[in-house]
Amino acid sequence: MGTSMDAKRRAVTASGVTGSRKGDIRWIAMSLMVGMKLPDPVSELEVLRPDGSAQRLGHLFGARPTLCVFLRQFGCAACSEHTSEILEHLAPMEETGLGMVLVGCGTPENARGYAERHGLAGRGVELVTDPSLALHRRIGLVRSAWATMGPRATVNLLGAMARGHENSWGQGDFHQHGGTLLTDGDRVVWVFHTSQHLGDRYPVASAVDRALALFTKK
Repeated sequence: MGTSMDAKRRAVTASGVTGSRKGDIRWIAMSLMVGMKLPDPVSELEVLRPDGSAQRLGHLFGARPTLCVFLRQFGCAACSEHTSEILEHLAPMEETGLGMVLVGCGTPENARGYAERHGLAGRGVELVTDPSLALHRRIGLVRSAWATMGPRATVNLLGAMARGHENSWGQGDFHQHGGTLLTDGDRVVWVFHTSQHLGDRYPVASAVDRALALFTKK
């Protein structure tokens, strides 16, 4: 499959995960790896749409390649910048039928506000949220105060704000971080990146290139 060692390294990283027993964390650390099929316990977890209705994650993926980006809280300037970059690359994704899912951790009301600020209506982007963090914990995404307020995180946040993205608090879990998940039409994982600190993200252009390549793979 030609996966990078960096992608594999990040696939087994679960540092900073809290809210579960130690044994659960060991299981979480191996729950998603490049080359494996998305496990049913992940696909069956429910997320909330902006209107408050529940939807299983697997139903959002369907039988098509899907790029799923996990955001921090909906008021995060770095996440706003990330979303803006995703929208700049949206045209080729829409042309091929690639699924695009954004997952936050605030309330459905927070998600509605985020969708309005970024003009997501009619853009072919599924925006959902999981305030319980069950999905984030299940796939081993980092939750850490240091990852939120450490020096690299602070520099990245200030940089996003300097580039015109607003920052606010209280629109999701303050210490929860995101990641990037790319699956093919059989829900096999091709990219799994866990953000190690605020502003750490898998390059959007690389994610889109790899996603589009799935439509021509043998």
